[in-house]
Amino acid sequence: MMQSGSMLFLNEHQVIRLEDDDDILLSVVTDGRVADTFTVDYPSAGYGGGELYLSPLGQHLVFSYFSGESEEAFLLLKIVQGHLEPLYSSGYRNGEGTSYAFLAGESLLLETLRTGWWCEDTAETDQDGRAFYRFGEIRLLDIGKGAMEVHAVRVYPPSGWEKNEDEDEGEFRILEAEEDLLRLEAPWGEETVSLPLDGDIIFTP
Repeated sequence: MMQSGSMLFLNEHQVIRLEDDDDILLSVVTDGRVADTFTVDYPSAGYGGGELYLSPLGQHLVFSYFSGESEEAFLLLKIVQGHLEPLYSSGYRNGEGTSYAFLAGESLLLETLRTGWWCEDTAETDQDGRAFYRFGEIRLLDIGKGAMEVHAVRVYPPSGWEKNEDEDEGEFRILEAEEDLLRLEAPWGEETVSLPLDGDIIFTP
C-alpha cells in the first residue's frame, strides 16, 4: 500500500512535502530543515492541484496532478539519499482520475486513467457490430527504459442494457497489483486483469 497526500513520511527523520500555493515545489525535509527541493515546471495548460504517492520500498515518488480541464499527468522521481531525481514526465492526457501501483521490484509503474463515460452518444461499434464504450486506459511504464505501454479499456454493455447515469458513479482505480494479476474497482463492480497486459482490455459487466 502506498502513502499518498501532500506530506509523506520517508522515515522518522525525513518527510517529503508538496507546496503549490505559488510555485510547485517538492521538498525533502530532514529533522525540520529543507534538505532538497525540486521545482516542477508550471504546466502550460494550467494547474488545478496534485498529490504525492510514495512507492512501497520508498525508492520512488509519483507526483500526480491535473489541469482542472479534464486532463491528468504525473511526474516520476527517484529518491536517492534524500534527493529527488526526475525520471519520467507523462505530460497531460485527456481524462479524469488516476491510480498507481509498482511491480517487479519497482521497475514497473502501472497507472489507470479514466477517459470516457457511459453515455448513449459516445457508444461506438466494433467490426462485429457490437456497441462498446471507450472507458479508460491502463498504462505500464518500464522505468529503466522510460518506455510507456498504453492499453485501451473498452466496455461492452450487457444485452438489453439501458442507459442509467447511476451506473456511471464510482471510481476506476487499482485495488491490488500482484506480479500476475491486477484487481480493479470500476463503477459496475470489481474486475481482474491478467498480467502481463496484451492489447486492449475488454470488460463485459
